[in-house]
Order: sequence, then C-alpha cells, then structure tokens
Amino acid sequence: MAIISKPNTFTVGNTIIASEHNANDDTIYNDYNGNITNANLDASAAIANTKLAAPNSYFTICITKDGQYTATVDPVATFQMPVAATLVEVSACGRDLDTASGNETYTVDLEEAGTSVLSSAISLVADNTVVVGTVTDAAIADNAKMEVVLTLGGTTPALDDLTVLITFKTSHV
Repeated sequence: MAIISKPNTFTVGNTIIASEHNANDDTIYNDYNGNITNANLDASAAIANTKLAAPNSYFTICITKDGQYTATVDPVATFQMPVAATLVEVSACGRDLDTASGNETYTVDLEEAGTSVLSSAISLVADNTVVVGTVTDAAIADNAKMEVVLTLGGTTPALDDLTVLITFKTSHV
C-alpha cells in the first residue's frame, strides 16, 4: 500500500493554485485507485457485528383490538415474524374490564407456533393498567407464526379495547 505524503500545506491567506490542488488529488487518486487491498472493504466482505454503530436493533409490534370481547378469542391476533429475533418484553392492557360479579378473569398470552413464550399468561386486573409478562422462550424463529390469545372467564366478563405491545431485539447479520 502506498504512503501518502503531503506535498503542499495551505495556510490562511495563501492562494490556491489549481495545478497544486490537482497534484494533491492526483497523488491520492493514483496511490489508491484500485489498490485498496483491505479485505474488510471488499464488496463481498462481511462487516463484523461489533463494528456497526448499533449492532442490535429493537422493534415493537403494537396490536390494538378495538371493541368489546365477552368470550375467549384464540387467536385474537396473528402475525408472522419478519426475521429471527429475541423477545424482550410483552405487555398488555384493557381499557375497560367488567369486574361487577367479582369472579371475572382476563388473560393475554403470546404463542409461537402454538406454544406460549411466557411463563404464564398476563393477567389483567384493572382498567387501563399495563401488565408486563415474564418471557421464558425468548428465541423467536424467522417466519414463526405468532398468535395473541385472549382468554376470558367468570360470570360476566367483558373487556373493551385490548392493546398488546411486543418488543423484539434482532442482531445485524
């Protein structure tokens, strides 16, 4: 690899002469045009994950289901994973929960290919209260079928306006 020398030093007040400026550019161009041999800069070279400014990217899927639910819905929402990712957090909230009889139950689960990824379904117990679940299976496969399951129980369950927030982390590959 060529070593660049600095042929001219310009200072404030100096007149820049086109031929000197062009000579500087020519030196760089001639030394490095087509002669860069660093494999990390090759068109086919992979860039190490650790060299990226932000090696991990987070993305969130927000599922909102407006309306009233009075019975279990399995699934209430379905989506396919766009990439393999690590499940970071799942939270759920219902705008209005009927608790008049005192025995109503409301749970939200997230399943990958029919199997829960949480230690237990998220139990909603109060209006507009966000509850965070505990993730037990964080490794989510590329193209995995994901389902949100809403389970209602008790005498007169009624849930209005469900929101589920799912956060993933993926690494650059």
